[in-house]
Amino acid sequence: MTFKCKPGDLAVVISSINPCNQGRIVRVIESHNRRGDLIFPTDSGHVWLAESAQPMTWYLSKKRIRRKRGPIPDSCLQPIRGVSPHADEVVTKDTTRGISTGIKADLGITDDFEGVTNA
Repeated sequence: MTFKCKPGDLAVVISSINPCNQGRIVRVIESHNRRGDLIFPTDSGHVWLAESAQPMTWYLSKKRIRRKRGPIPDSCLQPIRGVSPHADEVVTKDTTRGISTGIKADLGITDDFEGVTNA
């Protein structure tokens, strides 16, 4: 089974019963062991133990619980990975123009200056 997140990922809470949790940035710590007072139903899919800089809100039997660490289903998270589409490429710098060749290729820039004169 594949998951959107993995331990160590930063992720955004994209879905939550508690609107105050939506948009919260969390760090995925590990798979939640489904023990303790905060437990999601088994039909929630894979659940991660995640941590936030600010307290998140859960409800347990109508009691509001606020903690910086707790369970969040994988389906409620969107990982933030920040991997460049050119992470595997060696990027060299065109020192005469100050633009990396990988970026030039993305933008469709060529070094064809035929008919261009310096003013």
